[in-house]
Amino acid sequence: MSVEIRWDAERSIFERHIQPAFMERALIRLPFWQVGRTMSSFDPMAAAVDWLDAYRANDLSIVDLYAPDASLECGCNGQATVIGRAALTEYWRQRFVEKPAGELEGLQMDDRTVVVSYAVAEGLVQARLNFNEAGAIVRSECGPPRT
Repeated sequence: MSVEIRWDAERSIFERHIQPAFMERALIRLPFWQVGRTMSSFDPMAAAVDWLDAYRANDLSIVDLYAPDASLECGCNGQATVIGRAALTEYWRQRFVEKPAGELEGLQMDDRTVVVSYAVAEGLVQARLNFNEAGAIVRSECGPPRT
């Protein structure tokens, strides 16, 4: 016995039954806060791990994870504020040499902020990474762990 699948028949079933049901759920029954948003596969936790991986590898592509007008506040050795790509690039060049990152110690999510705890020679540092809708870091803060 041979089975013949008719593509046109299957497509018409999809077009008549499945597609309208999907469209009804997707377009009409979305919660109000999702209306107008596009589907995104952005995962802030994964982006934070990518950030630490780039830091540990002394990879200047870490700057690509930041929005063009991002700010970074470093409280590790005094207080420093860095804004913009050129300043971020210079900051990271120095940071790779002066305070290389060690192992990941903790990772927590708080709304659109990820708190990354990692080891350095002097102990533990916490970085708070704030992401925008597009998945870029718009603000980061680093320093000793908050108590």
